[in-house]
Amino acid sequence: MAEVGKSGRTAVIIGAASGMGAACARAMKEAGYGLVLADLSAEKLGPIADSLGARAATVDIANGSSVEALAKGCADGIDALVNSAGLSMSMASFERILDVNLGGSARVLRAFKAAMRPGSAAICFASIAGHMIGEVSPATLAALDEPLAENLAARVGETLPQEARIPGMAYGLSKLGVLRLVQRTGVAWGPKVRVCSVSPGLIETPMGNLERTPEADAAVEAAPIPRLGRPAEVADLVAFLCSERAAFITAIDVIIDGGWVSAIRTASSDSAMGRALSKSRTKH
Repeated sequence: MAEVGKSGRTAVIIGAASGMGAACARAMKEAGYGLVLADLSAEKLGPIADSLGARAATVDIANGSSVEALAKGCADGIDALVNSAGLSMSMASFERILDVNLGGSARVLRAFKAAMRPGSAAICFASIAGHMIGEVSPATLAALDEPLAENLAARVGETLPQEARIPGMAYGLSKLGVLRLVQRTGVAWGPKVRVCSVSPGLIETPMGNLERTPEADAAVEAAPIPRLGRPAEVADLVAFLCSERAAFITAIDVIIDGGWVSAIRTASSDSAMGRALSKSRTKH
């Protein structure tokens, strides 16, 4: 049975053991939700769940049966679903990143559809990488748009040259796939359930720190807000999107990156961002 908060509402947070997921759990608790917190690591999740008075559950979003079991335990209804679980490009293979980030997001939405109460909201985590991936072929998009079909990574890989089948490409494509998944699902589930995604930039988390390089730091310093984001800032956005104040927002992504993507898109060669990008390209 799902936990009910002082507001009478319940939220499920997947990927709640650390980083932005843990911050989302704290923000949703402050907003009055009862919490069901889930993560692959029961050891890391336990102290956070205990501190928030939440029910803790172990889940592997790469495993459909595991996700369905979690959803079954919430069959009496939930008001918010947040999936922040995922892998960065430094954490796994091409295949694993696609299966967890994109396939996992699709499994979560499919499993929890029946548990979502009228007026509820589901939030998936995408990334600015999904906005910066560049031109993608129709064949690749078609493969990304079937995240629950068998052999996702193999099907996506077949549309790419061999040299592109690398973790960094998988990460960007997986997040592009999440953006497209959220658009389709938000349209299909409206008006009963709102579905949105958030695209963080570089955030000061253990996962985010894995991707930091001198070149990335230089680009951040050239952004309109020249610093890393804070997990609590992303969590505040998620809490807003789940709230009634966001009742007219669905089937859309919200970028939270300090202006980083826009700075890249509008950078001239002699701008601070342009110089930072030039150094990065030279480095790689």
